[in-house]
Amino acid sequence: MNHSESPLSAFIDPGGCNRQEIEQLVQQVLDLVLSHTTNAAQRSPLPPTSNPSELANIPETSIPQSTLLDRLQGLMAESMNPAHPGYIGHMDSIPTTLSIVGDLVASALNNNMLSVEMSPVFSRLEPLLLKGIADLFGLGDRAGGVLNSFVA
Repeated sequence: MNHSESPLSAFIDPGGCNRQEIEQLVQQVLDLVLSHTTNAAQRSPLPPTSNPSELANIPETSIPQSTLLDRLQGLMAESMNPAHPGYIGHMDSIPTTLSIVGDLVASALNNNMLSVEMSPVFSRLEPLLLKGIADLFGLGDRAGGVLNSFVA
């Protein structure tokens, strides 16, 4: 794949040549996330009614980073707000700081747990975590399972 036309922040250079561009982009997104989450009480718990097709418009060609960040801010503003003090949800809770940071780290590592060779740390961590969960619920030593995402 030819990355010569991609912005410098499109991929993290393994040699660190674009670290400054990556730091700037990550800081801008972090500022959006922190502004969004620390002002949750000022927005409704429910998303405003809007036309989502306008927000989800995927451009044919690349767009400036500033436009992309503006669209991200718009998507965040149009999303459900489970961090609002008045939100009463049966499935979604307020995100913890560590879950946000953990998602960032997991995405950066980009390890799937398809096999121990592809993710030796997380593949070994999963059964330990499942044992801990089983112990919390008193399920005994024979309890088992796998961790996965739930899609309705």
